[in-house]
Parts: sequence; C-alpha cells; structure tokens
Amino acid sequence: PLIQSMLYYADKDSQIETAGAAGYVSSLAVLPIIDSLDTESSNMVENAMSFPSGSQTSGQSKIEIIYGGLKSVLTDPSSFIDCELISNAHPLCDDVQDPNNAIPVDVDEPTTISHGLYIAKNYVDDRSAIAKDVEEIQDFVDSKDIEGAKLVYKHGSNSKIYSKNGMPIGIRSISSFSLQAGSEMQKDPTYNMFVYGLSDENDFLGKSVLNYADTFVNSLFESSERRWTSLASEAVVALHIWMQVAHKLHAAYDACKLSKNASERRSVIESSDASLFLDEAAAYWIGDNQSTGSSSQGHLLYALTEKIGEQFENISAGSQSAVNSRIIDLFNQAKNHIAITNGCSTSQDAHLELRSIVGNLIPMMAVPLLRCLYYYLSIGDAERVKLYAISVLPVFSHCSPSSYLELKNDLIDHDFNEVDKEYIFFKIRSMYDCLGLSCDVVGSLLGDDFAFCDDSSMKALAGYFFRTDRSGVIEASRIDVDTRAIDIFINNGMYLFQDSEVAFAASFECYKYGHNIAVTGSNHGPLQSLATSSDRDVVPAFSAFRRYFEDDDDYADSILVDAFIGNGVFENANADERRRAIAFILRYMVTHMSIQEKIHTAVEYCKSNDFDNAESALDSAVAYLIGSIEGEEDGGSYDGNLIYMLAKRMCVHFGTCAATNNAQVNEHIISLFYAGQGEVEAGACGSLSKTVNKIDAALLVPLIQGVIFASLENELYFEARTTSEGLFPEGYVLSQSILPIINDALPSAAKDIQSVMVDGFPNQTSPAAANHMKVILAIRDALRYTAVDCDQVGSIAGVNVCTGAFDASEVRKSASRSASLFLSAFPTLAATTALALVILR
Repeated sequence: PLIQSMLYYADKDSQIETAGAAGYVSSLAVLPIIDSLDTESSNMVENAMSFPSGSQTSGQSKIEIIYGGLKSVLTDPSSFIDCELISNAHPLCDDVQDPNNAIPVDVDEPTTISHGLYIAKNYVDDRSAIAKDVEEIQDFVDSKDIEGAKLVYKHGSNSKIYSKNGMPIGIRSISSFSLQAGSEMQKDPTYNMFVYGLSDENDFLGKSVLNYADTFVNSLFESSERRWTSLASEAVVALHIWMQVAHKLHAAYDACKLSKNASERRSVIESSDASLFLDEAAAYWIGDNQSTGSSSQGHLLYALTEKIGEQFENISAGSQSAVNSRIIDLFNQAKNHIAITNGCSTSQDAHLELRSIVGNLIPMMAVPLLRCLYYYLSIGDAERVKLYAISVLPVFSHCSPSSYLELKNDLIDHDFNEVDKEYIFFKIRSMYDCLGLSCDVVGSLLGDDFAFCDDSSMKALAGYFFRTDRSGVIEASRIDVDTRAIDIFINNGMYLFQDSEVAFAASFECYKYGHNIAVTGSNHGPLQSLATSSDRDVVPAFSAFRRYFEDDDDYADSILVDAFIGNGVFENANADERRRAIAFILRYMVTHMSIQEKIHTAVEYCKSNDFDNAESALDSAVAYLIGSIEGEEDGGSYDGNLIYMLAKRMCVHFGTCAATNNAQVNEHIISLFYAGQGEVEAGACGSLSKTVNKIDAALLVPLIQGVIFASLENELYFEARTTSEGLFPEGYVLSQSILPIINDALPSAAKDIQSVMVDGFPNQTSPAAANHMKVILAIRDALRYTAVDCDQVGSIAGVNVCTGAFDASEVRKSASRSASLFLSAFPTLAATTALALVILR
C-alpha cells in the first residue's frame, strides 16, 4: 500500500493540489526499502518525489519516472516485493523473470573486450553489448523502419542490466544516457561545457539543453527527409556514447578521489569502484565484436576512429590508427594506476595522476570527431557537418568566446551552406591550445591541404613573442581557461541545474586541482597552487600584503575558500555575488601576485647566471598577464579575462587607450618585458631589476582604474541612475588587490577606500558605499608615495585622478553614459547589455 500510495499521488501530481506533499510523505516511507535493493532506482524516485518540486529533467512525467525507477527493483528475481500485488494496470511487471530460469552472470569476472583490445577487471560485457543496439538501429534505418529504430533507441534491446548478484533486472537504452544526464552528469566538467556551449537561453532546438543529444536524435527520427534519418546510428555514437565514455571517466576519477585514504575507502560503496567506471568507459568506446584496426566490424567510437583515421593516416594492414593507439594506451595507464594504488588509496595525492590521465584522454577522444567535421566539410556533406559540429565544437566553448560563437552560428545554429572551410579550420585551430591539442595530434586530411597546419613556430601571446619552450608558456597561459571554466560551472548550477551549491563544489575542485592547466605534469600548477605559492617572498610587496591581511600569507586563497563554501563575509552573499567575487579574485588578485613572483624570480635567476630560467620566468609572467584566450594576434582579441584585458576595458573609460585600441599601459608593460628579454640576454641583472620594478608599478594601473570604476558604478546604483546591479563584489575584490600597497603608502587613504569598497560587504548601504570621490581622492593622495605614474591612470567622468579636479555636471553626464561608451568602443561585445556582465565576461 505504501508503494501504491506513492504511485497514486505521482499520477495525480498535476490534478490534486496536495498531491506533491502527500506523495513526498509516501516516498519517505518507501525509499529505505528501495535503496536496500537498488541505490540508482532509489535516487531516481527520490529526485522525482522531492518536495516542493520534483526533478524531471528527462522530460518525462513524474509517474513515468517512478515507474521506471521501480521497474528495475520489482523485476529483480531476488526482490522480496511481489510486483503483481502492486499493479496489474501498468506493464510494470512485464519483465519479471522466474528466478529458477534466470541465468546469473559473475559481475566480478574480468572481461576481455573485443578479442583482447582491452582487458577489463570487471564484468562489462553488458556495456559493450550496446554496440548491438547501434547496429540494430542502423539496420532498421536502412530498411526504412524508423519506428523499429526508435523502439531500440528508446527502450534498448541487447544491453542487459544486472543486479549486484548478477541477475538480469532490465535493459539499458541509449536514450537513457541523455535523458538521465541532467541529474547524473551535473558535476562532470565535459558535460558542463557542452550544455553551456549548446544552450540558447537554456534550450536546444526548443527543448531543455540538458537532453541535447536525445533532442537531436529525435529530430532525426521525426524528419521526413532520408538525408537526416540516415544519420541516427552515427548520431547516437557521436553524441550519446561519446558523452557516456567521458562521464564514466569522470566517475572513475571521483571514485578514486573518494578512496584517497583508507578510512574514506571503507565508506565507498561497491558501485563506486573506480576500476568499474573505467572499464565501463573502455567498453563503451570499443564495443562488442570489434577487431583491432577494423573500421567495418565494430559500431562504436573505436570503429569510427578507425574509419575516419583512414582519411588522415596511412594505416598499414592489421594496425590501428595512431589516435586509437593513444586512447587505448591511456585507458591502460589509468587501469594500471588504479590497480597499483589500490584504487587511489595508497596516498593522499594518488588521485591526481588519474586526473591527469583523464585530462589527457578526453581531448584525445575529441580528435576523431574533429577529423569527421573536417572531412565532411571538405566534401560538403551538410548534414554530417551539423552532426559533428554538435558533437565536438562545444568542447571548445570555454576557450575563445568570439571564435566559438562564430562557429556555433555557422555550423550548429544554421544549416551548413557555402562557407570558407579554410577560415572555419583556422578558427577551430586557434583553440587547439585550449585543450592541449596540436596539429601533430589532429593531423591533416590526405589529399586535401585545407586542414594542414604547423604550430611549432607559433610563439606569441597577443603579439608578444616569447623565446622559451612553447608548451610551457602555452600551458601557463591557460590559467584564463580554468578561471572561465569555474565561472561556467557556477553559472550552469545557478541557471541550468538550479543547484548552485553542487556547482560551487565542482568549481572548487577545478580551483584545487585544475581543469586545463597542470594535466600533463608541467611546472605550472592549478590555480590554488598559485594562490598559496611558497615562493612569493621574492616579491618586495608581498610583506605589505602579509601585514594588511594580518599574517595570512594565503590571503587570496582564504577569501576564495570562503566564497566557494559560503563562509565568512560570503555567508550572507547570494550565489551570484559569490560567483562574481570568485571570478575577480582568480583573474586579478591571484594573477597579480603570480606575475610579480615570476618577474622577481627572473631577477634572482639572472643574478645566479641562470639565464635560461630567467627568460622562462619572464615568459611565464607574460602568460599570467595575457592568458591564452587573447590569441596570438597583436593586441589580443578582446576575449581575454586577465589583467591585460582589464586594462583594455578600463582605458575606454579613463581615456588611456592607444591609437591601436590597446591600453597605453599594456603597450608600456609589453615594452618593459621586451627590455627584460634583452637584459637577460646581456646578463644585465641590475637593469633587469629596475625594469621589473617598473612592471610592478604599471601592473597596479588597471587595478586602480577598476576600483575607481566600480566605486562610480556603485554610487550610480544607489542613485538609481543605472540599470546595472552595481559592482559590489568586483569592487570588494579589486580594492583588496591594491589596499596593501595603498596602506603602506598612506594608511589614512587605505581606510577611506576600505570604508567605501570593503566594509559592510555584501550588504553595503548608502551613503557609506556611495562615495566615488572619496575613493578617487584617497587614491590620488596615496599615489604620491608610490612608483605608480598617476598620468597612466587618466580621468573618468570628468574627474582627473591625479589632481582630483572635476566638473560636477560633467561627472553625472559622463558617468551615466559609461555603459554605452564601453559597449560602443568594442562592437564585438555590443550584444551584452548589462555593464556588470560585460565587465565580467
């Protein structure tokens, strides 16, 4: 009766006002029993019956979700619940098997996948059997039986689901990979990038972007044109199966991390075994009945990789493509690491090696999809161009915003027609570094050189030519990609998943361990390692920061941790305020000190005659200043999000842009770095020290401008003279990036700035926080005691920062135009309407 009660209220959810609450109470009585039989089913039922609003991200009704969750439990022959007593009005019990006739499998038996391509530790034949579903879908489509194809897609045919006792309890369907993604993949970095990249106001093709793969495949089934329906089996492999492999890899890492010490490992349930998740990923990649190097026998991603590999590589008979060789090798590296470390339980850091392997594996998995996109572009196959654009371009969505959006518009949002394929390739190629890919890895089409490239000679960041090892500098520059990924995680949590705390937890992982940087074992660590570096004592100004933050050497990390977990001053901040503060701390507070650490380390290397490392340190400093998203062209792309880009945005308001539209201070800083290169080469360490001190001073200029700009916007917000939300989190962070320097120069000025920009956050009130002139005058007075060239700061809204002179009428008139002035200065950003969002982008 308890289960029947829950089913009744789930069915009447939209008809009876109190059904949601009543169903929730009923579920509380049933869930412990369901959980004891099958945790996955329990989670499904719990999410659907939660009150006040159940989770129905799959597009199914509440009753359909409950039936689906109960079916796996009730059809288990070992279940003690008599299914027929619950309901005979719904095919709930159709798949119940006689325990005497059911043939169990040994779920602990190792599996040899496809004649030895991969030896799994666990039983995963049921997962690799999904390849037979793909084959059946293709056979039905070939015979024009679309309904048959849809039936296999939606309900499954060959991939059985087994209980922990090895008894068959259901059938796995390809559609479920997408329909359950919104709840199961919420923490996965790869899935987050895809739903972010494909989302148009949270939708994709008019439905929830969380189920983008299912939406696209159903659109193929529903098409009246053969050219679209014929793509169904390819689509489920490129979209559903590919993302399922990525999901299982992320799950393997998560389970590995949970097992990082023995006490935690004892609490990890059997279904969270890292080796099982990894074996599942390999099974979904290779599939059933796949032969080494064959592009015709298999039906999953291994076969696809071999098929498209023939267009890019000269593969000898009996061999496999270089891409598959690398992917299988990485699978084996991961498997061996899990085995050697006893599931990552032998040390606190054992999980990091697996994170590195997964971080290399997923970009490599994107290569065959990229190759498919290039090939079908080359032959003008419009339908497959769209399919493979959807399947791979979103992996770049956190890279260069303008390049990605242009590609999305041309290849995803609109049907492919006549496009400049060389230009398309150039735009995609410009984002290779973001994922750690290279021209050598992706390769070039045989017989068509439109996709030919050579990145060995590309050694520039926004026009700055670095001299040292390209891979090291590029990896350091990807710090901006990590900061952008963190912002995307939190945004998705707030607006797609409606669970910001899970998103903050996922982004905290990225901060601690890295998303793009530090996955290949280089000297450039994740963001937290920059914020807590033990080498910052080399920076003369670091002692001022230590004093100001009351002996907290890791001041930026302390503020960040509070923002991620909602502690300290952020206990009363909303999710968006926390997100914006995190973004600015990472982009400006952390990088500001990291740049200084590198340039002063260069001086120390120079003094010890280690000129190679001195050059390398200077180049790393530039990488932290500019980032990778700016691109290679002189002046950058206006896509960046580090101090270099902040200077370009602020120069519009302060009248300090050069004729090139770059900020004058940026051009000054870059000229100083070039001077530093020459001084290292000449061994002129004394001159280098002076140059480095000038860079220190110049770096403060965009931060100072940011503080003043935020103070002005906040005052306008209190006066209701702007449509923006104010820039309180941004001002809170930027001011604390300069306050230690101001405090050393003139303590009274620091107190004035703090009273306006810091005190009372996040609940600042007028008139205390509505006094931009107090901030300007305090900065003016303090700069007299610093090495900062005040003229580089400029004027804003009629106020000269150096003199404090202003025209009151001009202040109001100019300030009210600040948002439109900013937008009109850079047309590529004109689509962004809120100033706060523009500044944060």
